[in-house]
Amino acid sequence: MRASRLELIGLGLAVVIAGCSGGQRDSAAETRANAPTKQERTPDERTTERANAELPTPFDQGSSETDVRITTAIRQALVAKDGLSVGAANATVITNGGVVVLRGAVRDVSEKNFVRGVAESTPGATRVVDLLEYTTTH
Repeated sequence: MRASRLELIGLGLAVVIAGCSGGQRDSAAETRANAPTKQERTPDERTTERANAELPTPFDQGSSETDVRITTAIRQALVAKDGLSVGAANATVITNGGVVVLRGAVRDVSEKNFVRGVAESTPGATRVVDLLEYTTTH
């Protein structure tokens, strides 16, 4: 028995219709529409993110003999000073091309001034960028 051409076309249509009506739709547009949206950041948050991304990190430390000597001298002076807070004694010191960047939290303005003064008086330091932070108590 040979199926007629009309029967084969009918069978093919039945398969196509059955496949379309019972299956899940998987379109890219629907996926995007249902995807969770990223929460918008405020202008202040964007500025802070950008500023933090631009701050030097220890990976920016110069590898020249002069840069290493400057950083070592500052670190040794901070560790040797009695009475400094843990934050001041462990301030991040990054030197690159003679420019010293200080980062970290210190107890007060006097510690901030001391750490900056050590860096400024270190031979070979051409400029000091003070990014040290402290909080005042009222």
